[in-house]
Amino acid sequence: MQSINETKMNLIKLYGTPRSRASRVLWCLEEIGVAYENLDLKDVSDTEKENILGKVNPNLKVPALDDNGFMVFESMAINLHLAKKYSQTLWPTDSNQQSAAIQWSIWAMTEIEPPFVELFLQRIILPEEKKDPQAEKKAIETINRPIGVLESILGKNDYVLGKNFTIADLNLVSIFTLNDIVKITMQDFTRTEDWIEKCKSRPAYKKMAALR
Repeated sequence: MQSINETKMNLIKLYGTPRSRASRVLWCLEEIGVAYENLDLKDVSDTEKENILGKVNPNLKVPALDDNGFMVFESMAINLHLAKKYSQTLWPTDSNQQSAAIQWSIWAMTEIEPPFVELFLQRIILPEEKKDPQAEKKAIETINRPIGVLESILGKNDYVLGKNFTIADLNLVSIFTLNDIVKITMQDFTRTEDWIEKCKSRPAYKKMAALR
């Protein structure tokens, strides 16, 4: 990882700490094998951070990507952009499969991530006196339904779109990494659990995880 002052010669710059949603972008960058720089901005002042991010993301949030002057924000959108532009394996060649990759990435954000975030809040962030057992129970019930959908898909396919690992798998599993922290039981979803572990065994994932 390089400092801000060392970034002038690189074309792809990722802004965001590895201990955030930027981690899924780091995984994608490692998968496609392009040269990049990761600027986590942890050692800069709020004013300097705002000035830097103002040139990349109008929302002044990370992760954000500068791809040779083309600015992209939102981690899923960044990954879809990178896969489409730089990878002949992560990005499907079939147009219907490309749409499916987008579909599952959006689905991951709307169906899987919100209950995981609620569980993270209830089990990790909130002090004991503010935790809500009913909210925790509802989050578990909520997340079990979409995991059941995945379980069915993975009963037919090695990966979400078929025989090959694609950006759809990467984007989905990047959200399931929250379960390393909140630790919901997966005993009824063994195919999904095996698929997650298979994806996390990839060298690119391990390289990303080492940065965290």
